[in-house]
Amino acid sequence: AKGMLVADGVPVGATRFAVRHPAFAVAEVREQPVRADVPIRVELRGTGDLELTVTERGVRPPEMVSLLILPRFGGDIDPLIPPKFVRTDDQGKVVIHGMQPGKWRIQLAPPLRDLVSPNDFMKLMMESRFRGTRSEVTILEGQLVRSSFELDGDAQRLAYTGSIHFKIQKNGRPLQGAIVGVNGTSSDSATTDAQGMCSMDHLQDGTYWVSVNVGDTIPPMTLWSDNVTLKDGQRVDRIVDIMTGGARVSVRDLSGLPLPGVSVQIRAEGNGWHGGGGLTDDAGVVEVAELAEGDYTCRVDLRETDRESMIVPAVKLTVRHAQVATVELRAIKPVKLAGTVVLDVSSLTGRARELALENKPNGGQFISEDSGSSNNWRSWQRFREWDDALLEAPLRELTLAPGSYNFQTWGSSLQWTCAPLSVIAPSMPAMRIVLRPDQATLDALVKADADAKAKKNTQGK
Repeated sequence: AKGMLVADGVPVGATRFAVRHPAFAVAEVREQPVRADVPIRVELRGTGDLELTVTERGVRPPEMVSLLILPRFGGDIDPLIPPKFVRTDDQGKVVIHGMQPGKWRIQLAPPLRDLVSPNDFMKLMMESRFRGTRSEVTILEGQLVRSSFELDGDAQRLAYTGSIHFKIQKNGRPLQGAIVGVNGTSSDSATTDAQGMCSMDHLQDGTYWVSVNVGDTIPPMTLWSDNVTLKDGQRVDRIVDIMTGGARVSVRDLSGLPLPGVSVQIRAEGNGWHGGGGLTDDAGVVEVAELAEGDYTCRVDLRETDRESMIVPAVKLTVRHAQVATVELRAIKPVKLAGTVVLDVSSLTGRARELALENKPNGGQFISEDSGSSNNWRSWQRFREWDDALLEAPLRELTLAPGSYNFQTWGSSLQWTCAPLSVIAPSMPAMRIVLRPDQATLDALVKADADAKAKKNTQGK
């Protein structure tokens, strides 16, 4: 009743004391060493209240929002002051009573759920890291502080975290020891157990590339891959039964003789990037025992000494369960050519023209219309010498297989396009590739530029 507390066994020299009381703020005494029979006086202070209004683009959010409010006294999270998880009402408001005076940080949190243990609490804290925008508010003793919190664009979507749970089977049986990796808005991996089960939590909303990797090679072979989308912090459960077959690839030179010691790569088409490969043996053959059912592109990486005299076009193959797909790749004489890349911005004016010229491509690649991939390493181009007056850049010498190609640019926020290109054996005059900006990506750049200027003007005012 007198507010006195006697504690035995306190080590001499202790310098920090804290007192909690449900009706007061947490009180601390620092830098006061313990001495025998010398009382320590602690003065309790009152708390403050917070009325918080959440808006999105200046108006009430379309749904209730979960928030994490952290004490930020002295710049660090204070373990004596527990954080607060709250949810707004249908008007985007929340009132919090009994808050410790001082600075608090406000940020988005995943949807609230029952917290029945310290582990649940810490897990929700982890899921709340780096979620969208943040702001600070200072709570004053004995006062109601009114503050607002503005959601920024897709921040509410990023606040959700979900999980992916997999059961991996191979040919109808659980696959133990496979490494399942996810890459996207965030990344994680897990190893399947004896039942082929694994799970990954704390994943932000978004689309993820998921791969199942097996074997003791570095890196391990990717047996299966696909895209998985998380939305609104949901849990995704997938049972994947990978039905496997094999492939036998034979590689021949210009004379039809075996090509030993060359690298063969087999990669899945579509969403996947799984597959296998290896080096050809003395008979020019490589066998891949385990490939998931599906369609693949098979490519050959020739030895440096062979690249000037021949080229091996990529081919497609289909793998079926319990069957071995057989394919033969034959070398042909390449077409050698050179030329220039030209940017055509004659139809553009004003800021659209300026943005296009600020986003010149850094390079490009010839993509075969037949195989859907590049036929060899020399199809890649890097533009190092732009003539800003003529808007031209030279192409280094190319060695391509005869056929039809699309030219795909890279290294720029703006996508550039051109008409399909035909490569005809045995020789061609200098090639002239005319690139024009893709209208959709250019419109997006112009809009983003205008929005950034408007935001800067608003902040300036």
